[in-house]
Amino acid sequence: LSGKEEVQTVDEAAQKRVQLIMQYIHENYSHNLSLDEIASHIGISKSTALNLFHRFLHTTPVNYLIGYRLQAASWLLKNTNKKVKTIAYESGFHNVDYFCRLFKKSFAYDFSTFLNMRRIEKAKELLFHMSVSETAMRCGFCSASYFSEVFKKTTSFTPTQYKKYFSAPN
Repeated sequence: LSGKEEVQTVDEAAQKRVQLIMQYIHENYSHNLSLDEIASHIGISKSTALNLFHRFLHTTPVNYLIGYRLQAASWLLKNTNKKVKTIAYESGFHNVDYFCRLFKKSFAYDFSTFLNMRRIEKAKELLFHMSVSETAMRCGFCSASYFSEVFKKTTSFTPTQYKKYFSAPN
């Protein structure tokens, strides 16, 4: 092999290792993973794992894991009505306070604000097809009055006003 071909082969092998680490993280993010476990899974040292991630992704394997967990939590939040504790645990965070701090730092909103924003977006669509009470329950609010309060705070309209103002003319 020429020098250039040899470097390319080394780079391809390094990229493959990074991909294997990423795959392992994607498949096991909900478990309690350490850098040692991640690296040993593909048969490299912790320092090699750190160097590869810095070289190709400009982050560490642990920071990548945390980011992946937060994205998983965001998906669960948008697509389920699960509680914060459940989402935290299913996303691999076993300390709910730590999870909430990281979530706020990452998304610029605390968990309940983020959750209410997502629920209100869903409610805006559902309001045109069902009653305020049905929409509130479908979007995971505990009562129609709490839903109306959050809806007004978020949109400056009550659900009824919103429905009336934004409904298409017949």
